[in-house]
Amino acid sequence: MKKINVLLIALFVGALSFTSCDNEIDPSTIAAPVITFTEGNASILTGEAVSVSGTIFAEGELDLVVIKKNVGGTITELDNVSKFDIKTSHDFLFDFTDVQESFTVTVEATDKEGVTKSATATITATVPETIVKSTSAVRVYSAPATTSSTEQFASLTSFTAYTWTDAGTNVATVDLNYYNGNFTKGVSYPHFISPSITPTTYTINNGNTLTSAKTTWFKVLDATDLTNVGAWADINDDSAISAITGITSTNITWTDAAETILAFELADGKKGLIRVGAAVDGNINGTFYDANADYIEFDVIVQKNAPVVK
Repeated sequence: MKKINVLLIALFVGALSFTSCDNEIDPSTIAAPVITFTEGNASILTGEAVSVSGTIFAEGELDLVVIKKNVGGTITELDNVSKFDIKTSHDFLFDFTDVQESFTVTVEATDKEGVTKSATATITATVPETIVKSTSAVRVYSAPATTSSTEQFASLTSFTAYTWTDAGTNVATVDLNYYNGNFTKGVSYPHFISPSITPTTYTINNGNTLTSAKTTWFKVLDATDLTNVGAWADINDDSAISAITGITSTNITWTDAAETILAFELADGKKGLIRVGAAVDGNINGTFYDANADYIEFDVIVQKNAPVVK
């Protein structure tokens, strides 16, 4: 009888041992932490705000969450959490204002089984474009005493040249008129003239003006302006352009030489630069005011947006 009791006890213990082993969780089957960004990768303009948020879920229960920000290799810790309201999940949210540089946010989660997972969100900050550059030279022909079929007017925002007829149809975009002369044949006297005025010194298009034409003001850059503006190819924003003052002439002339730089201000307040080439005597007759032959070419940089009036 004693042997039977011992055998029954052994079987019972063995059964308990088997049941216990059968219910034990194998760490290798527990899923690693999962990091999900609600607000993650984003592209913004510098100065704007952005948020990075998301949720971490760990089947094996959370042990540690570390969140870091990396700006150009400089790393700062945004959060380090080891106590959680809920053992298996954790939410995160970070708001960034007035962002000036691109950065990343890396979230690293470790569960109680020692398994670590990480995920990264990338925020790309781009400097907003403040200028527009012409991609090819604008050509305008000299305005004679009468109207002509050649392009005598130009837009300094669309970089389009217009004939007298086209200028009347597109008057809202016309910004300058070109004339070359000073009643002295054989000498070049280039002028840019606001399309809104009737020049008093020079007779252009029989003194006619464009109806409802806007006013444009000009200035030849002085040495200080040229230094502040820098090389044409290196101008990437409007900071130096917007600082130019004294743009007050509606009828301007300059020494006829290639690479002369002029500043202009449009009726809506946009400022810009004109890089002027030398005047061309197209028919090589010694004068520079023949409408169908003589011209000038120039490149343009103009502010993309008109200044906000406060």
